[in-house]
Amino acid sequence: MLARSMMWVAVVAGTPALGACGEAEQQGDPAPSTAASAYPFAVGEVASHYELSIAGSGTDEQAWDPEMGADEPYVVVDADGQIVVASVVPWEPMESSLEWASASGDRDPETFVLDDGRPAAYGKGADGGWDDLVIEVGPTEALRIATENGTRDNLIELARHIDSDGDPAAAPSVADPPDSWQVLGSVQPGALMALRAQVYPSSNASPGPTSGYGIGWVDQRLPVENSALSSLAVMVLPGDAADLDALATRAHRFGESGQPTRLEVDSRPALLFDGTGQFGGGLRSLVTNDETGALVFVTAFGEALPTEQELVSIASSVRPIDEAEWERFEIETFGGPDLVADPGETELARGDADGVEWLLQTSTMQVQPGAIGPTGGGPTGVRVDECLKLSILQRSCPSPSGGGEDGSVFLWTSSLPYFDDLQFPEYVMVTTTRPEARRMRVTIGATVVETDVHTVPGGSVDSIGAAVAFIELPEATPIAVCNPAPPPPPDGLEIIRIDLLDDSGTVIGCAGM
Repeated sequence: MLARSMMWVAVVAGTPALGACGEAEQQGDPAPSTAASAYPFAVGEVASHYELSIAGSGTDEQAWDPEMGADEPYVVVDADGQIVVASVVPWEPMESSLEWASASGDRDPETFVLDDGRPAAYGKGADGGWDDLVIEVGPTEALRIATENGTRDNLIELARHIDSDGDPAAAPSVADPPDSWQVLGSVQPGALMALRAQVYPSSNASPGPTSGYGIGWVDQRLPVENSALSSLAVMVLPGDAADLDALATRAHRFGESGQPTRLEVDSRPALLFDGTGQFGGGLRSLVTNDETGALVFVTAFGEALPTEQELVSIASSVRPIDEAEWERFEIETFGGPDLVADPGETELARGDADGVEWLLQTSTMQVQPGAIGPTGGGPTGVRVDECLKLSILQRSCPSPSGGGEDGSVFLWTSSLPYFDDLQFPEYVMVTTTRPEARRMRVTIGATVVETDVHTVPGGSVDSIGAAVAFIELPEATPIAVCNPAPPPPPDGLEIIRIDLLDDSGTVIGCAGM
């Protein structure tokens, strides 16, 4: 096993050659996939300011929201010299009409019905947008066919050879194209997820989609202008997740500006995307095929991004390892084999819940000197990690739920569907600013649970103490209430009460309304 300073990555095999995979799959009857499948991998050294955070199979889910953005799968066709991009896009029939799915820039797309009875809309390109035809193909899905300088009749004719069954996870198909057409390839949602991958500390979220493996690092340098966390991710996806020629055809969502730069990694074609992240900060992604056809992604997010050459070096260093070696690395990355606090953090409490050992720890953040807020003026801020670290190589991260009296107590309750998947008991976690708090009492109906409040050494003003109480939560959404005689809650809500007690057992605070 290499030292912890080394970079390890999971590789997924991919397309046999640039542009070949998409064409084989999109014309006529689909051929059996020859794309390589995912396999674990290792990577050379990364810069010392990156701290290893996560390794595992990808966990990212496809974005699919007409307002917030979507990972839209698409296929690219050269139709007699006319570049055509056909994608599956979301729309909301309950809140808008089909023409809303047009991205042409046309303020009033023309709506009509195709000969086969499907509703459609034609938008004339404006403000840099391409002319497009959108066709209803599902209850919340539309097929969008876009090209420059395309008339309505031209796009309708193109649509005779391009179709989608409305599956948002699959690029449209090209059936029986004219001999003069060339299918340049397709891009599936997984590749788009990898291009915008971001890594978070103390999280189960491995970068990239579930079809690949990934390793993530968090940048330990202090932010200067942007408070967003900086990170680095290396991922390997199946080769049929994207064809580079198709990926290079258009700029994508989440900030990539203009067309990517074409370069090489080990004499193989590669693409470099530059832009901004979804919520600010720089974003730089490199993608290439390895010698087997697998797709290798290196994605950096933050203020001071790695150079082009640094990303090329990382991608070039990716090499496969066996499953046993990968499993050992996952355990080592998590901090195993024994359950211990993350590097640089302090254990606050531990226990056992239904045979699973859990650990509550601090979360130390670097803070820019002079920053506004309770931790401003110092180099670090110590808070409570909002996730319990588990002996099953998982973290249970409850969902934010509310505040307490005078804003002094903050409450999290477990997210029931997620915790059912983890097979870990439900609980309530509280952080408090009250230094005199020694116990926490949680009451739900006739059930009462008491537990210790643990002091946070060097804790920030809103994280002086923390407590975790395991208690079965109601099926309805729990709402913390401090009124001793509250009125009956509305349907779908269930009242719980959370009290803080001092050494004498006297209630000194209540979390809730």
